[in-house]
Amino acid sequence: MKKSSFFLILVCFCLYSCKKEVKTPDTIMAEEIVLSELIFTDVFRISDNFIQGVEDTLFSNNKDLNGLTYTGCATISVSPFDSVTWPKEISIDFGDTNCFGTDGRYRRGIINIISDKSYNDSSAHITISFDNYFFNNIKIIGLMSITNIGTNNSGLIQYDVEINDASLITARGTITMTMKRTITKSLGNDTPWPALNDDLFIMTGESNGKSTSGYPFTTSIVSQVLLSHGCPWFLNGVIEATPELLEIITIDYGSGSCDKNAKITINAEEMMIEMP
Repeated sequence: MKKSSFFLILVCFCLYSCKKEVKTPDTIMAEEIVLSELIFTDVFRISDNFIQGVEDTLFSNNKDLNGLTYTGCATISVSPFDSVTWPKEISIDFGDTNCFGTDGRYRRGIINIISDKSYNDSSAHITISFDNYFFNNIKIIGLMSITNIGTNNSGLIQYDVEINDASLITARGTITMTMKRTITKSLGNDTPWPALNDDLFIMTGESNGKSTSGYPFTTSIVSQVLLSHGCPWFLNGVIEATPELLEIITIDYGSGSCDKNAKITINAEEMMIEMP
């Protein structure tokens, strides 16, 4: 009798464990939206870092780009290499093989930036494209733009950020994404490059796309998302995703601490995931 009870408990435990590990189209979509948001925000951070670094170098007496790097991996080239000629082409090259950065991510390939004027000038427009670029072995395809739209009523610099017809090619399949964001630099204007870790950004906006399972979705930031150069993840904020044929998904990035955790709520059920 004891042996039968033991096997019954074991079977129930196995069934429960297996059930927990099953991923539904809803949970897959939630993970993929978080991944997409993180990857394109990472591109914004990289671009913001290097554009500021390039301009600081060109406008100073020290015309040496050797100090410019990102997570110990990328090398950079600028053409034309002066402080008066625009547009400028900036190439951020992570190499042909994966480079493991100090932030714990693997990157390879090239991010190409074309800047039509100085980054701090109102109406400056930055175009970003990808040349065989990978983030943690996920290939990024598409175009991204950053436009300086001047200051808001509080005197804070704002950027319009757009990602158009982008694709993330993952081991599971392809995620497609179009995204519009307004990013406000709320802290860090008084500390020039390379002291960027105190830079704080507030992000709002919407996106739409399709998951690897083929389900279309739209998203909206319902509580502004906070990000910083000093943290590789999101600090806080809430995104609501509305998929076709699936349940509404709420993604909560926490209350301000720098950690990789995000809480997903689907049909009143909560689960925690870790951002890469």
